[in-house]
Amino acid sequence: MIYRDLKPANIMLGPKNRVTLIDFGIARHFKPGQSKDTIPFGSPGYAAPEQYGKAQTTPRSDIYSLGALLHQMLTGQDPAEHPFAFPPIHITTPGLPLELGSFIARMLALSPEERPTSMVEVQYQLKQAYIGLKDRLSDKVENSVPVPALVSRRAMVGWGAFGLVGLAAIGITALFDKHMQPPVSIQSPSTQAPTATPVTYVTPDDTIPRTPELTKIKVVATQRVPNQEVAAAFVNGVDVPFNILASTNNNVHVLYVDHIVSYTGHIKPVKYISYTTGGTDVATCAENETVVHIWDCATGQATMRLHAPAPVVALCLWENMLAVACDDNTVYLYDLSNTSDATHPTPVRTYPTLMPITALIVQQPVDTNFYDHLYLGIGFQNGIVQVWADTDIVTQYEHSKAITALQCWDQLIVSSSLDQTVQVYQFTTNTSFALYLGHTHKVNTVTWLTYNTLASLDESGEVHIWTYPSGKIVLTEPLLTTRADPHYHMKTSVAKSHYYLSCLTSPTSITTYHIS
Repeated sequence: MIYRDLKPANIMLGPKNRVTLIDFGIARHFKPGQSKDTIPFGSPGYAAPEQYGKAQTTPRSDIYSLGALLHQMLTGQDPAEHPFAFPPIHITTPGLPLELGSFIARMLALSPEERPTSMVEVQYQLKQAYIGLKDRLSDKVENSVPVPALVSRRAMVGWGAFGLVGLAAIGITALFDKHMQPPVSIQSPSTQAPTATPVTYVTPDDTIPRTPELTKIKVVATQRVPNQEVAAAFVNGVDVPFNILASTNNNVHVLYVDHIVSYTGHIKPVKYISYTTGGTDVATCAENETVVHIWDCATGQATMRLHAPAPVVALCLWENMLAVACDDNTVYLYDLSNTSDATHPTPVRTYPTLMPITALIVQQPVDTNFYDHLYLGIGFQNGIVQVWADTDIVTQYEHSKAITALQCWDQLIVSSSLDQTVQVYQFTTNTSFALYLGHTHKVNTVTWLTYNTLASLDESGEVHIWTYPSGKIVLTEPLLTTRADPHYHMKTSVAKSHYYLSCLTSPTSITTYHIS
C-alpha cells in the first residue's frame, strides 16, 4: 500500500503518543512494472515529483513525503510554499547533527532511486539520530538553535522532537502496516501553523518585456566553424550579439554577420569562454592551464595574460571584474582596471570554498537598491549553489548532484544540474522562483532567453524552452523543443524584442533560431 498524502493534516496523535494516519482517499496498491499512475494525486510540497504524473508512485514516494514533513518539523518552513526547494537543515537550523540533515536530504532526493530503499532503513536511521540527540535535546537544541522566522522556538523544537521521538518510538514500519485502524479523536495541537508567505515576482528593470507565451521556433541562420576546424567550446551567455567559439586548433573565433575576428594566442584548445555584455573584452582559458587570456573581440588583440594561482576550472568576466575558480577550491576576484602585474596579480577578494567548483557567475543587478554590491554565484560538485554579496553569503540552495551551469538575469540566478533539474532563485531575497522537472536526462547547460523564459540542454541533445508564469513555480513541460549538440553551451540574443538562440548542432555547425 502506498499512502501518497502524508502531511500534518492527515496525522492524528492519540493517547500514549499513538500516531494514526487518516484520509486514505488517494492511497493505492503498488503495481510492479507500471510506468506511471493513472491520475496524478498529492498535496503540493509533500508530494514526490513522480506524483505529478512523470512515473509510477512507489513506497519511496511516501519516504519523500515523510522527509518533507521532517524537514518542516526541524526548520519551521512550510514545503507547500516552495515545493521541491528544501534548504539544508544544518544551515536553516544550526546545532542539529549533520548526519540527520544529510539523511533527510536523501529522503528528499528528486530521483526515487536515490532515496532510502525502505521505511525500515528510515526507522533505523531516525532511531540512531534520536539516540544521539536524546542527551542534548532539552539543552543544546533549546538554547543554541536560531529560531526560524516562520515559527516560534518552542513550536519548532516541540514539533522536531516529536518527529524524531514519536516516529522512531512507535516504529515507522508499524505506522504504515497498521494504518487501516480507525482514527482516534483527539484535540488538535495548539501550535499555530506557520503563516504562508507568497512568492514575490519582480518587475524587470530593463526594457526587455516578459514573454507570456512562445509558440514558434524556426531556423534563421547557420554558420560553419571557420577554416574547416572543429569546435572545442562555445560561449554561454545572455544577450551576446555574436557567436564566440573555440576550436581544437587552439583558435578562438568571433563570428560577426559579415566577418570573423580570430584570437590565436593559445597553445592548447580553449575550454572556458566568458564575454561581458556590452563590452569588447573576452576572457578565455584552456583546460588545466593557469593563464587567462583577456583580448579584444573587435581586433583579436591580447590586452592581458593573467596568471592564476592554480589551474582554472571556471571563469566569468563582468565589465572590469574577472572571477577565476581554480582547482584549489578557491575563487579569486580580480579588478582588471587595477592590475598592473598580471604575472603575479593581487585579487581584491578570495573565496576559499573547500569544495570542488564546477560553475561560476558574476552579476550586478540593475536595481539601485542592490547596485552597490557585486554578486558572485558559485556552483559546486556536490550540488550546492552559493551566492555572495561582496563578503557575505546571501543565498544558498542545493541540487542533489553537480552543478553544470549558472546564469543570471538582474536579481535572478538559474542553475542546471546532473540531477536532471533546473532551479531559479532570486538571490537578493533567497527566494525560490521555479523548479523545472521536464528533462529526463542530465542537464548540461542553461541560459536565459527572456526575463522569465529559459533554454536548457540535456545530455540527450534535447533543448527545452520553458517559461515560469507568476504563481507557478513547479514546471514539468516545455513550451518548445529543438536539438543541439550536448557537448557545448548555448547563447541568446535580443534584437528589437525578437529573441534568438544560438547553439552548435554539430561540432562544425552553428544554428541560430528565432523564437516567437
